[in-house]
Amino acid sequence: MRCALLGIFLGIFSVLVHFVDAWGPGGDLVDACAYNGSTFTDGYLLGAYCLNDQTAIFGYNYTIIDLNLCVGNDDGTLVGLENGSYSEGCSNCTTANRDQSLYLICACLDINGQQHSSSIDLNTVLYNVDGCAHCFGHAGNKSWTPPS
Repeated sequence: MRCALLGIFLGIFSVLVHFVDAWGPGGDLVDACAYNGSTFTDGYLLGAYCLNDQTAIFGYNYTIIDLNLCVGNDDGTLVGLENGSYSEGCSNCTTANRDQSLYLICACLDINGQQHSSSIDLNTVLYNVDGCAHCFGHAGNKSWTPPS
């Protein structure tokens, strides 16, 4: 009986691992969100319209996510990192559309205090769930319209 239950558990676990690998930690930002019209405010808040699950009406929600939850500064290089708080060691941050994706670009300090220009493809860390931007399990907020 124990072996049968263990086999069932391992089967379910392997399916869940496959599901997480397929959907995370990032990857569908450019397919599901209008990143060309995105907003970037306060040096860490990214806003965009993303498809929700109401596909019959091509429904979109406006979502805002704190990129400090998704990106870190690793010795002057921007990296995907849960709760990375990149804005503590980076400045002059902006976003740019290039190579059919959305990039975060900053000047980041290394461990010696030297500044380096660094960028990260946000499609590698962000993903969309029903019109809401996510990273590493953190959810942004979503509404029908951007804040005024």
